[in-house]
Amino acid sequence: MKKGFQKKQSVLIFLCIITVILGLTGCYNPLTRVFNFFQKDCSGEYWVQQDTHKSKHGHVPPWEITTWTNGKAEMFVQSGHSDVVTSVAFSPDGRFALSGSYDMTLKLWEVSTGREIRSFRGHSKAVTCVAFSPDGKFALSGSHDKSIRLWDISTGRRIRYFRGHTFSVTCVAFSPDGRFVLSGGAHRAVKLWDVSTGREIRSFNGHSNRIFSVAFSSDGRFAVSGSHDRTIRVWDISTGKAVRTFKGHRLAVNSVAFSPDGKFVLSGSDDKTLRLWDVRRGSAIRTFRGHSDAIFSVGFSPDGKFAISGSSDNTLKLWKISNGRAIRSFHRHTALVKSVAFSPNGRLVLSAGYDATLRLWDVSAGKEIRSFKGPSSAVSSVAFSSDGKFILSGNNDRTLNLWDISAGRKVRSFKKHSDLITSVAFSPDGRFALSGSHDTTVKLWDVASGRELRSFRGHSDRVMSVAFSPDSKLALSGSYDRTLKLWDISSGREIRCFRGHSYMVNAVAFSSDGKFALSGSFDTSVKLWDVSAGKEIRSFEGHSDSVRSVAFSSNDKFVLSGSNDKTLRLWDVSTGKQVRAFRGHSDSVCSVAFSPDGKFALSGSNDKTLRLWDVSTGRNLRYFKGHLFCVNSVAFSSDGKLALSGSKDMTIRLWNISATREICRLVAFKNDEWIAVTPEGFYNSSSHGDKYLNLRIRDNVYGIDQFYSVFYRPDLVSAKFRGASKGRIYKAAPGTDIRKVLFGGAPPEVAFVSPEIQNTLSQQDVEVVVELTDQGGGIGKLEWKINGVTVDVAENVKGKRIVKKNPKTVIRVSKRVTLFPGKNDIRVTAYNSRNEIASNPATLPLKLTGETRVRR
Repeated sequence: MKKGFQKKQSVLIFLCIITVILGLTGCYNPLTRVFNFFQKDCSGEYWVQQDTHKSKHGHVPPWEITTWTNGKAEMFVQSGHSDVVTSVAFSPDGRFALSGSYDMTLKLWEVSTGREIRSFRGHSKAVTCVAFSPDGKFALSGSHDKSIRLWDISTGRRIRYFRGHTFSVTCVAFSPDGRFVLSGGAHRAVKLWDVSTGREIRSFNGHSNRIFSVAFSSDGRFAVSGSHDRTIRVWDISTGKAVRTFKGHRLAVNSVAFSPDGKFVLSGSDDKTLRLWDVRRGSAIRTFRGHSDAIFSVGFSPDGKFAISGSSDNTLKLWKISNGRAIRSFHRHTALVKSVAFSPNGRLVLSAGYDATLRLWDVSAGKEIRSFKGPSSAVSSVAFSSDGKFILSGNNDRTLNLWDISAGRKVRSFKKHSDLITSVAFSPDGRFALSGSHDTTVKLWDVASGRELRSFRGHSDRVMSVAFSPDSKLALSGSYDRTLKLWDISSGREIRCFRGHSYMVNAVAFSSDGKFALSGSFDTSVKLWDVSAGKEIRSFEGHSDSVRSVAFSSNDKFVLSGSNDKTLRLWDVSTGKQVRAFRGHSDSVCSVAFSPDGKFALSGSNDKTLRLWDVSTGRNLRYFKGHLFCVNSVAFSSDGKLALSGSKDMTIRLWNISATREICRLVAFKNDEWIAVTPEGFYNSSSHGDKYLNLRIRDNVYGIDQFYSVFYRPDLVSAKFRGASKGRIYKAAPGTDIRKVLFGGAPPEVAFVSPEIQNTLSQQDVEVVVELTDQGGGIGKLEWKINGVTVDVAENVKGKRIVKKNPKTVIRVSKRVTLFPGKNDIRVTAYNSRNEIASNPATLPLKLTGETRVRR
């Protein structure tokens, strides 16, 4: 026994020494990762710990699952950009797209599928420009936060920070060899940086106003810049001197590009024109006219024969360089087109703009292939029903959504508002729902049917907050028009208007007896009102910034308020004096709530966290991390055991308060689809809701629908909502082990060989050939569908083996299929050898015309 103990002790000491050495050298420590991510609960079952800790690089993993030896997998909802997309770029191999947005993020997309692969977070203000390194391994971004950041594409981590700009950075570019970076901004100088050190090499001075665009020549010897001063300048990289200045545009120059051979420069301007310039001669060659508004982005095709432009007129135009004529226009954007880019092979164009959407175009056909966007929208408000059985959420996409907690599913959507929803509330009896919106209305809904019962009109500006009286007979609303209004539920009549705030009203609440009302305003005050008289009783003064949220305690003795000054404050109703301030949030407090017994307070903040506070001491008891953006709304369940939060990250999250643990997250999508997911990876969803949830394994991204047979478990989602532990969840699904599923390997890639994509076919029976390429997980069953109907599932796939240069196994499989009259969408999906992970389906559109026989 003693010898065994000494041996174990020696091993432990040795491991500790190795760990210290690895830590000191900054090496990766797999022992720590395994220990941190896989823990045992009291039942002895392994469970996967949610990693919500922010790394030093600013990347917050939305949901991490770690395998023993295969690194990590990350599960995340495809959120898309939530604001203007300012810049787009293709990777050098054309497989990926990069985008930057006013939402302060960069996003990486898979071009072939439109899947969102990764988000890069760290900028504190809008991302204005992005670029790929020539080897495709790194991303570069510039921002209004005055910084330039270099990111690792494979991990999403920030590698380097370029400091030196004193104003917004508006444009960046990599040199052809990837060693240098160019940047421009509001400070009027172009800067050259060393990528390896992040140090500024030199500044190019000469412009008299902001710089909007920069580019390198293909040989890396010259740079070009476009400015608000209406000029384009060409610079010698080695000396920093201007070798050419082009003048001719009547307004600001927003975009510039070198031709592939470096002989020409293309520019786009607020004057609605593109201009082509001869670099050697220093003169304008021709002007391209056709856009009806300012041009924000231009680019050359890889062969230099064509140009693409994006404009404030919401269109893209393709131009022939030799004659300056517009060949075609691309119409699908609903707002200003801010950025355009050609794919490396010149066959595709990427565009993005103020509609928060990236669009991929077929250049030759002029048609949109797909759009890259988030199918969901920010959650602005959440509420529990009084019996704790339902959740109500309000979204920026103008819908309310009703969720059944016990079933873990969305019940219905309420759609009638014409602008984003700011506030929702359940009536105390649970029969009705109330909503306020930027469309200036308050709406009353029947919860059971989803029918709009009444619309309350009277506010002259957006409604920011709504509340029911305790007897469900009255409604209260607060508005940017600086007033509160009291409404009769049964008639829709305005009973009275409360005036007294000097600025916009953000929040309202009823006391538990319905005799008093509370309001919080941009004027920094909280006001107490007599409901029957409509008079102000007192004002609670103390916040130094806008008050965002207010709440009464259950006994009506205290008032709680949350503010942009980053604090919560507790007030004595009878005296109007501040009892205490709760400090801990690092950004605005957006929402506050009292627990049913009044002992605790809950807050949600722009710092992405929820915090639980002891009301009697002001002590922060615990905080909940996991949201990726600001927490807009929080609520307690009626028994005080659960917390609810809604966020700009488009998710609703349910939390176990005592365990400080997320139970489940809910996401409603714009097309009535939805999904509910547990931290263990099990989900329930509408028929197509799972296509918006992705799983990243190393550099590969899969849709969770590819794991349908493994993770689609509505029964386990429901059990989790009802309080089942992690151990019980895994015991209920003994054959389901995330690690084992991932060990099974990736599914094969599927590609059609024949027939070629055609508009029409006259032959009803057609031979279809697909090529399957093993990606490491072997080849399992093969599923064939036509127009969504399964026509065959081949369990044991046999085909002709194809010898190619790459070492992967490739086989060709043929099948004779019978087409339907009209359009036929043939979709083929292959599985790995364990039949646990499905491939991205390959799709072949065909159209059958002429006489057809009757299908039997």
